Amino acid sequence: MKEKNSIFMVVGAGLTGAVIARSLADGGYRCVVIEKSDHVAGNCHTMRDLATGILMHCYGPHTLHSDNNEVWDFVSRFAEIRPYVHRKQAWVNNVLYPFPVNLTALKMFFGKQLDEARAAELLAGKARPYATRRPRNFEEAALAAVGPEIYRGFYRGYTKKQWGRDPATLPWKDLGVDIVIESTDGRVVAIEVKATASPDRRDFRGLEFIRDNYPDRFVRGVLLYTGEQTLPFGDRIWAMPIDGLWRWGAVPMDPSG
Repeated sequence: MKEKNSIFMVVGAGLTGAVIARSLADGGYRCVVIEKSDHVAGNCHTMRDLATGILMHCYGPHTLHSDNNEVWDFVSRFAEIRPYVHRKQAWVNNVLYPFPVNLTALKMFFGKQLDEARAAELLAGKARPYATRRPRNFEEAALAAVGPEIYRGFYRGYTKKQWGRDPATLPWKDLGVDIVIESTDGRVVAIEVKATASPDRRDFRGLEFIRDNYPDRFVRGVLLYTGEQTLPFGDRIWAMPIDGLWRWGAVPMDPSG
């Protein structure tokens, strides 16, 4: 990129293409952007409703999750960022439940007074007829984990609506993590344990799945591994030495949480 008289062609004016083109232009380079749609910004495109003037998200709302000041400064040049907290709920049999399913949802759904131990016992009993050591897909794994009532009420339709995929066609290994900790206000920390000193991107798919589907509730994802360094692996996801659990000084902690 030594020659500033070079012309760059960017194919696609979605989020990635638009940012690349804008950054190149800011650096003094000339760009040609090609876009097949009749608008820019890809799935982040918004427009004003002609009748009301209300700003509409044409492809669904998008939220910005970043603690990087450079990202915030860049986006703030072109748009006003407004505080927003997203909470998901599930409409099941004409009743609104917290989602993902937690202890409160289980109490409401089964109409029983449950503590954590009783809830675990109840779900284990529901799931026992579907137990399998080698589930072939997400549907079989879900039935073996929570039983038919919770699966059919909350999960079978969810994957079809969100991704257009039947649960029986989804791989089960990619969607689970070892530990999920949820606070009473719905915030979530997910923990994965891997017996490897060199984790790769595939090891983080379960953590990324939870982060991407519950972005406002997801606080931190941690992969515990047998290596020696604490390393970032994307937004709010870290790999940390498992021996830090008992050798606390080995794991540098972010004081901001």
